[in-house]
Amino acid sequence: DDMAAKGYFSHVSPDGKTLATASADHTARLWDIASGQTIATLSGHNKSVWYVSFSLDGKTLATASADRTARLWDVASGQALATLTGHSKSVRHLAFSPDGKTLATASTDRTARLWDVANGQASATLVGHGSAVWHLAFDRDGRTLATASDDYTTRLWDVVSGQALATLAGHRNLVRHLA
Repeated sequence: DDMAAKGYFSHVSPDGKTLATASADHTARLWDIASGQTIATLSGHNKSVWYVSFSLDGKTLATASADRTARLWDVASGQALATLTGHSKSVRHLAFSPDGKTLATASTDRTARLWDVANGQASATLVGHGSAVWHLAFDRDGRTLATASDDYTTRLWDVVSGQALATLAGHRNLVRHLA
């Protein structure tokens, strides 16, 4: 669809009942899938919201924004829980670790960051890409994070130490997504 082509994404809650959407209107919305009605409008970002993701238990929503922040929201109340600051450019993607304790953010500032969900503090800044980081994903046990970048590489990182484990090179153009 047109919104997806422009880089805005949606995510369905783990129980399949709620849809979260990201918008250029600086908000994210929670929708009741059965009725199509808005449950909550999440306001607080001051630029486009690029990406949304539910925690695995469905209780927390994370949003990534062009305002250089990520935010954590309580799904039940629609209230902001934390604003994650530290990136110097747009936050384009984010993902919760399998245990829900860590949030990873990808930014056009050429870094990814790891955040402690409980206190909203950065636990590591992953530095090494030569260009924007667009996408990231945890492995199943949450010990390794993969990042995709415009520098034509994917990097693997140790989540505990924040150290680079490997650089996967071979693409001859931008790496924008991984799974």
